[in-house]
Amino acid sequence: MTVKKQPQSWQRQDFLRIVAAAGILGAAAKLGLDQFQAPVQARESRILMGTVVNLTVLGEDQDRTTAAVRACLDRMEALESILSRYQPSSQLSLLNRKGSLPDPHPALQKVVRAAVHLADQTEGKFDPTVKPLVDLYQKTYQQEAGLPGHEQIQAALELVDFRQVILAEDQIRFQQQGMSLTLDGIAKGFIVQEGLRALRGFGFVDQLVEAGGDLAAGGLNRRGEPWTIGIRNPRKGGQAALSRVRIANQALATSGDYQQPFGHSFEHHHILDPRRGHSDPELASVTVRAPGAMAADGYATAVMVMGAREGIGFLESQPGVEGLLVTKDGQIMSSSGFDGGGSQVG
Repeated sequence: MTVKKQPQSWQRQDFLRIVAAAGILGAAAKLGLDQFQAPVQARESRILMGTVVNLTVLGEDQDRTTAAVRACLDRMEALESILSRYQPSSQLSLLNRKGSLPDPHPALQKVVRAAVHLADQTEGKFDPTVKPLVDLYQKTYQQEAGLPGHEQIQAALELVDFRQVILAEDQIRFQQQGMSLTLDGIAKGFIVQEGLRALRGFGFVDQLVEAGGDLAAGGLNRRGEPWTIGIRNPRKGGQAALSRVRIANQALATSGDYQQPFGHSFEHHHILDPRRGHSDPELASVTVRAPGAMAADGYATAVMVMGAREGIGFLESQPGVEGLLVTKDGQIMSSSGFDGGGSQVG
């Protein structure tokens, strides 16, 4: 484990950016996106996952490049309409309102199953049924009533238990009335993963898909090397890099206390401990590298709840998974295989 002190605010990225390149026309990533040159490029923007999605695909054939852009965005938009808890017509919202859902879409089945498995794997430190608790904090904060009281938190925790989610081939249901799911800690990774898959269907092999804190890379960059990704400082307004990591056919995801804080101190935020009812006080951000974006997304969320020591031990136990953790007082810690984990940039 590597530990270094890091100066101590960053806001969530306003734009989701996706870049893909075919063949040797690979794109380079470095704390953002460098300038690219290609025979043709296609661009389109949509509002997806609560932000503006700007998609740029570089290629050699205009028709194929344009089709790839639309296929990628269409796939991501279709998945959002199934998995979003913010869209009243989504299957997830329908499940939350009714407590059961017959014939769920395969994507919902897959993500809920992965979420429940991760909950079991982490002994409930990641729990998709935490939504009643998250709703309580958000409602109280929006009403400018400060933080919820102990009795309110305990009442919400009565509805949090992943073991009461019943998954069958033809149905998803809750065993207790009033339960509900949020897939915020895992679904964006799945959607990014599927965006990458859509681009591959058009022959785009060397590609980078970035969605705020979630990123998936296919192939190599234009120099035939792994992609170099900068990890931002959670306490530097997003402008300074803590480290750089190289990935190829892997994913990277970051969770942080700065993304949706309940107040200015970052002490309380949207990543809540499903067992205790409040945010863990130790970590400011967690970045996880994993074979797939859904796994990286889920692991980053779980480790934010675990804290540094347990979190690093957990990451070390997962094949092909590494992580970099930043504490609220500026310490940087990394698992043994996270290349560049303890370095300091800028």
